[in-house]
Amino acid sequence: MWIKLCFTVSVLICAMVLGDFVNGDECLDASHQWAKTAHLTVVGSTAFSAEDIAKNLANDFSVMGASRNALTVEEYASYLCKRVVDGYRYAGFAEAKASASINRKRQEIVIHVQEGRQFKCGEIRLTGCKLISVEKVVNALTESSGPSGTRAQKTSTPQGKPIVRWVDQDENEVLPKEPIWPLGTPAKMDCNLRDLTQAVREAFENLGFYNVDYSIEYVPDSDRGVVYLAISVKEEGVLGQVGQVFVTGASTKSSWNDVVQYLNLQRGRPFMGLDCNRLQHRLWQSGRFSECSVSARPGCDQPQALMIGIEIAGYEKAPMLSEAMPPAEQAMLALRRWLICPERWNMDLVLSSGKQAEIAEAVISPSQGFLIWDGKVRKDGHIEIGHAAVLMPKEIQGYVAASNKRLVANTPDDHQLVVALELRLDGQTELPLSLKFGVGIEPSKQDRKDACQLKISVDPAAAIALLYEHGAKYRIDGGILSVSSEDAKWRIETATGRLVDCVVSLRGDRLLRGTFQTGAFENRIALIKKASNKAENCFDPTSPAKSIMQFLYGVSWKTRY
Repeated sequence: MWIKLCFTVSVLICAMVLGDFVNGDECLDASHQWAKTAHLTVVGSTAFSAEDIAKNLANDFSVMGASRNALTVEEYASYLCKRVVDGYRYAGFAEAKASASINRKRQEIVIHVQEGRQFKCGEIRLTGCKLISVEKVVNALTESSGPSGTRAQKTSTPQGKPIVRWVDQDENEVLPKEPIWPLGTPAKMDCNLRDLTQAVREAFENLGFYNVDYSIEYVPDSDRGVVYLAISVKEEGVLGQVGQVFVTGASTKSSWNDVVQYLNLQRGRPFMGLDCNRLQHRLWQSGRFSECSVSARPGCDQPQALMIGIEIAGYEKAPMLSEAMPPAEQAMLALRRWLICPERWNMDLVLSSGKQAEIAEAVISPSQGFLIWDGKVRKDGHIEIGHAAVLMPKEIQGYVAASNKRLVANTPDDHQLVVALELRLDGQTELPLSLKFGVGIEPSKQDRKDACQLKISVDPAAAIALLYEHGAKYRIDGGILSVSSEDAKWRIETATGRLVDCVVSLRGDRLLRGTFQTGAFENRIALIKKASNKAENCFDPTSPAKSIMQFLYGVSWKTRY
């Protein structure tokens, strides 16, 4: 299946680059008539089915163009062979060959394939470098790397093994990109070297070399069954330096000089491609901007003098870059740092809401999972649970008191519970702050043993905005920052950023209270188990999807908070 996918992708990639579209109103020549009516047969293929090859050729835009432009049927058949070889080479078959025979009487084109064996990615041979680090370029092409806007963070597994993970601006781990040339895997020999050329250029630019003149060549070794990647550097050029700096954007009090000084972008200073992510992250963390980006490209007259482009969207109520951050704003940034690192909590987050005797709660525990429930509190203090949903490692639970049914099902071992919370500064709508919440299950990483992965993302500028929006007022007393607005109140430890508590007004006269409690998850689980102990488990492992849907069909959460 994977090899078939490689072949399909190769055809599509080459099609986008080589596609030649012609007006459909032009006269149809002989080759095009054949393309419409001829039967295409592929023989000799074993790695891919003949049907898949024929189908991909029929959907290849460049083949469609060739059917119109080829002067003869022989030219059209020759182009079909070329595309078949391109597909095989992209899947690692470096010695693949294809030829065509034409049966005019039967209007049939037969493509004869000689696959050869599949070659693996061999070592990279980088020559001609004097200043450029060969080791760093090779590592950039053969090892996983982070997506744009991320950075590497050294850490270790629970067993103590050192590893590198990639994190975004909020310290949330992201999946790395696969390397362009992974050693020992089937060699994807792209017919036009487009992706590989871009990856090599980025590797050079990340080291500060923006004007490298180089060439790339695939070198198959039939004896070893590998393909070497030969990169020949003809001219290294010079190291890039800061040239002109352009700052653009809206709603920002910080001047051009403020930005340049804050980022230490003096003219003539060495500048590498990796600096773009670093400087962008620093601007974002300053708490003054909701959006920012940094880019660099060689200058026209002096290629070594880079043109640095900085685009920013500022939060007008935040201090300028040239001004010191006041204590209250510093406390809000500390709160953000504390929130996005759940390992610092050491407690469970409890979100509760209620009206009179009715109550609803959500409990998020980094070490144990996530649960939500509603019910009533009797006069004697006894809690009657109406509905409950629990997501824990390897298990999900549900309970409905009205039908006296419960659902207990196991989840795959290679999946993990994920709870996501996002607070952004939104300049596109009337509401300056945007809050999103979600719960789900996704494939887990082997080196992670957390019961619940919390992905909390908070814009630094959004944390600052909590002090100013919705009529907020604040004061600092005894090391506690107290903030109150039209619809919320919360208290924060100024030294650590720890959230002491918060209260948010909901619809009507209901309130949502947020506190951190020790053992809250275990306490609520005990209540749910006690209430559902005698309920019927309607989960059927032989028909899991059907039994879950049947359970959910009768659930009605009547209380609204």
